Amino acid sequence: MTLWDLREKGSEPQLKTLQGQGLVNWARSMAFSYDGIMLATGYSDHTVKLWHVEETSSATTSKTFSREGGQVWSLAFSFDGSMLASGDDDGTIVVWDIQTGISLHTLRSERPYERMNIHSVKGLTEAQKASLKALGAIEEAVELPC
Repeated sequence: MTLWDLREKGSEPQLKTLQGQGLVNWARSMAFSYDGIMLATGYSDHTVKLWHVEETSSATTSKTFSREGGQVWSLAFSFDGSMLASGDDDGTIVVWDIQTGISLHTLRSERPYERMNIHSVKGLTEAQKASLKALGAIEEAVELPC
């Protein structure tokens, strides 16, 4: 991935190349910190990478955050640069501590069929099951007491 400095005067704007990013996962989202020192990029493999982008012609990954979930579609730094929020396509927002990489908060609104067990429901097609699961339903066998 290449970053262009559009403030640079002249015919060839100065650029930076992000090193270490594989071509398999394309960046789905990105955000700069307010001071312009850090860049966060979000990927389809549920990861968020932080990059130091000041001073040098190439940038390197400083940290990678990961969790089970969806593709990272949105990112935002806190004003003081201590936290980063990532929004996934599964409706989850995770607030990360930039220094430790620890998830501080996970926010998710309830979906219409949240935790509704459809394991024993008869007559549903696979497409209907997939739709219900996308809306929060689960399919788990439940052992009944004797």
